[in-house]
Amino acid sequence: MVDILLQLIIYSFLGWCCESIYCSLGRGEWINRGFLTGPFCPIYGVGAVVTLGFLKFLPKSVMVVFVGGMLITSTLEYFTSWLMEKLFNARWWDYSKRPFNIKGRVCLLNSTLFGLLCLFLSFDLNPRIESLLAAFSMDFKWGFLVAFFLYFAADFALAVKSALGINLRLRVLAELREELQEKYQEWSAKLEFAQLEEKILNSDIREELLEKIHKKQKEVGFFERRLMKSFPEMVNKSYPERLEELKKSLKKRKQEEEKG
Repeated sequence: MVDILLQLIIYSFLGWCCESIYCSLGRGEWINRGFLTGPFCPIYGVGAVVTLGFLKFLPKSVMVVFVGGMLITSTLEYFTSWLMEKLFNARWWDYSKRPFNIKGRVCLLNSTLFGLLCLFLSFDLNPRIESLLAAFSMDFKWGFLVAFFLYFAADFALAVKSALGINLRLRVLAELREELQEKYQEWSAKLEFAQLEEKILNSDIREELLEKIHKKQKEVGFFERRLMKSFPEMVNKSYPERLEELKKSLKKRKQEEEKG
């Protein structure tokens, strides 16, 4: 059991490396991919351990490992996408534009790559990892696991807080926009067009609401920005327009900071 937990950690790190490099190459800039701030993608660790566990009961042939790995990892990715959407009311990644996808949660390209990784994992990498772990004492392994668990708990709590913080911020932005829209509707019902235009341009209420919106956009913290950068295709199910508005605001803010 100890070695299995250590394998989970190792593969979470290696998965983070692969995922971050793959996504960074596609976007032309470095992206710290993953839900956690640290260099770990637990979905890869769980996928590797679960896949290796299932494959022990199957014939160890190239085709069986490839297809079995594809099915297991794709099922895990689909379930993870569904669960994170339910927990945080957001779609964190979306493959809808890729051919042969299932509800945008998984796609043939990624599944094929996962199958190839499972071949490398099963026939080459895992035997090396098992030999490496055998060289360490049990006391060292337990000490490392305890230290890692404390770190992981703190990182996971921070990530959850940041994800919930994004939802809360979007809700506040949506409420402010609705309040501003209500004012426009109230004025339009009472004023002529010329008066309405002047009211909109010179209203203290309008300026106050816009200032609150801009302030909320600027208050986005480092960890919230990191999550949105790590998942550029993130879509909030309740406030999709406010999320896109926030992304544009952050992009503009970054450009202004770079200029001066």
